[in-house]
Amino acid sequence: MGYVAARCPNCAGDLQLDEKMEKGYCAHCGTPIYFKDAVQKVKIVGPIEIAGFAKLDNLIKLIKKDLDFGMNRTPEFRNRLNRALELDPNNQYLYDLQSSEIWNARIMDGRLLEYKSNAKRIVVPDCVVSIERFSLKGCTRLKELVLPRTIVNIEENAFFKEGELTISAYKNTFAARYALFSPAFLKIIDDDENNQEAITKIEQELKEIVEYKDRLVSEIKARYSGHITGRIVVPIVFFVLIILPSIIVPTRFLSADGFVYYLIFLGLVIIFSFLSKGYIEVYRKLAVKNQVMKFNKKCNDLLGPLGIIDFRYLKNIWEVSNVDLEYEAKHLENIKKQILNIDKRQFLRNAYVHLSLLAYMFGERPKGLDEY
Repeated sequence: MGYVAARCPNCAGDLQLDEKMEKGYCAHCGTPIYFKDAVQKVKIVGPIEIAGFAKLDNLIKLIKKDLDFGMNRTPEFRNRLNRALELDPNNQYLYDLQSSEIWNARIMDGRLLEYKSNAKRIVVPDCVVSIERFSLKGCTRLKELVLPRTIVNIEENAFFKEGELTISAYKNTFAARYALFSPAFLKIIDDDENNQEAITKIEQELKEIVEYKDRLVSEIKARYSGHITGRIVVPIVFFVLIILPSIIVPTRFLSADGFVYYLIFLGLVIIFSFLSKGYIEVYRKLAVKNQVMKFNKKCNDLLGPLGIIDFRYLKNIWEVSNVDLEYEAKHLENIKKQILNIDKRQFLRNAYVHLSLLAYMFGERPKGLDEY
C-alpha cells in the first residue's frame, strides 16, 4: 500500500493519502478529500497556476470562524495561522494575531475571559465585544492594547497597571470613550490617511512635552529632598538634647528624682523626634505636589484650547470631521516651544505650604493648596 503527499483544497494542510482509496478526510479541517482532486499537481491556464492550493481568503475565514467560536486555543488554529502567514507574510491582520499570541486568549460568546501573553502590544480581535474583569492581568509586559470597534463593555480592573497602558482605539467608539476617562493614555486610530500624518505629529509633540514634564518633576523632587531633611537635622538635635542635662547639671542628674525627670524628658524627646521626622517628610511631599500642580496648571491653560487635558489629546474623538488637524499640529508645536521655554526657577523655589507640627498631629489640611 502506497501513500502520496497532497494538500487539502480547503485549508492547505499537508496530507498523506492512500493511493488505493478514492476518498478520505482532511486531518486538519475535516473536509472530504477525493484522491484524484487532491493529488492533481499542475494545470496550465495562461500563467502557471497550482491547483488544489488553498486560497488565502479561505484560511482567513476559517481563522475568524475559530475566533468566533473560541477555538483559538487549539493546535489546528495555530497551524492555520502559520500556513496563512506563509502564503501572505505581509498580511497585517495575521501578523497582529500571531504577535499578540492570540492562542493564549480564552474567548467565550464574545467575552474575553482570560489572556496570558508576554507580548508588549496586543491586538484584540473583532470577535470580542466585552473585556471581563481581571482578564488581562496575566499580560504583565503589556504596553499597548489595540481595541476593535466591536467592544461595547469593559469591566472594572480588566487591565494590569492601567495607568502605564496605552489604549489604541477608533474614534467615536466605546473603547475610545472608555480610554478617555481611564488612567490609560489614549491613542486614536484614524482611518483617514490625510489625518494620520497630523495625528502622528501631534502625538510626537505631546510626547516631547511629557518628557520635559518628567524631567522637571525629577528636578523638583531632588530640590526638596535636599532642602530640609529629618535624616540630618533630627538626629543632631536628638543627640544634643540627650547629653545636655548631664553636662549642665551633673549632680542633679545623678540623683534619683533627677534620673526620673530625665527619663520623662528623654521620652518626650524621642516622641518629638519621630513626629518631627514625619512632619518634615509630609511637608516635603506637599511642597513637591504644590510645584508639580503649578506646572501642570500652567501647561493645561496653554493646551486647553486644543482639547488637550493633562497632556492627552482628546478633541479629535468627537470633532475630527470639523477640525483642521494640520493647523492644530502647527499650533501645538508653537505651544510646545512656549512650555519648553518656561522659566523653571519658579517651580524650584520654596513652596508656600503652611503646615504646623500641631496641624500635622491633628490631621488638618495644609494651607496653600486650596486653589488646587
